[in-house]
Amino acid sequence: GTTALERIARANGNKGVIIVLGSGDPDLEERMLAIARQTQNLIFLNGYSEVLAAPLYRGGDLFLMPSSFEPCGISQMLAMRGAQPCVVHGVGGLKDTVQDGTTGFVFYGDSPEEQAGEFVDATLRALDVRSRNPVGWQTICRAAAACRFDWASSAKSTIQTLYGGATDEH
Repeated sequence: GTTALERIARANGNKGVIIVLGSGDPDLEERMLAIARQTQNLIFLNGYSEVLAAPLYRGGDLFLMPSSFEPCGISQMLAMRGAQPCVVHGVGGLKDTVQDGTTGFVFYGDSPEEQAGEFVDATLRALDVRSRNPVGWQTICRAAAACRFDWASSAKSTIQTLYGGATDEH
């Protein structure tokens, strides 16, 4: 069958290039290489290095992170620092850092099939905002870039969640 990335690349047409950077299961790497060979606007960079990642975090237009499980997630924070809205699965740290329609686009899904479908829909929604609403897109980019994820704010939020309004600053 057709993968989620193939569907996104096909829908995106000649409006841009999708660059996938990463490594993992050898069978998935082979599948990604095969998809990249068959898809004009999708490039798969097999492996990972800061030298390759840094310009993608700084220069991309949209960061895709459809993780099924992500206890924290730092990649979306790096992309947001570069004013890149993110498309993320609403799990773990991803749902804590990306706000749907404000700093990015969040999707949900229980099964892998449901996640893939919702990922495609959220990505196409993001691409639609980018092409049809440039002012709204720039607002989302600025909001993503303005996000800060420091320990003091995280601690204060955790205390607020656990203890309600009790914030003793000792």
